[in-house]
Amino acid sequence: MTRQNRDGFTLVELIVVTVLGAVLIAAALQVLITNQRTYTAQSAQITGAQAVRAALDILSAELREISPRGGDLITMDSDELSIRAQRKVGLVCHDTVMGVATRRVLKVGDWFEVDDSAFVFADNDGTSADDDAWILTRIT
Repeated sequence: MTRQNRDGFTLVELIVVTVLGAVLIAAALQVLITNQRTYTAQSAQITGAQAVRAALDILSAELREISPRGGDLITMDSDELSIRAQRKVGLVCHDTVMGVATRRVLKVGDWFEVDDSAFVFADNDGTSADDDAWILTRIT
């Protein structure tokens, strides 16, 4: 063979390189997909753990305040505990989703009753803590 006939690659060599490259890219893509699924699952697990931790903080604070002798313990079963609490916790989120104003309410305990006093936390600007305030009000 002369030098002129040996320049370039043969069709078989190009096919082998293309197949090997596709296998390597597919393996790298599989690793990325697995990492994304793992991250999503761990993120959901962390969010759930944070929610449970916050609920346990509220529950432990409520349980420290009750007095069985003072009538705060209403009923107690193997899977349920009813107490008279000194406070109620509620959260109202005002969102605009696709141009529609929505309001989401989260509560712990019974609903507030008329003439209950309440402190309302007003987070006026979410990017700044300088304008946040607690407002004393009565439920009407």
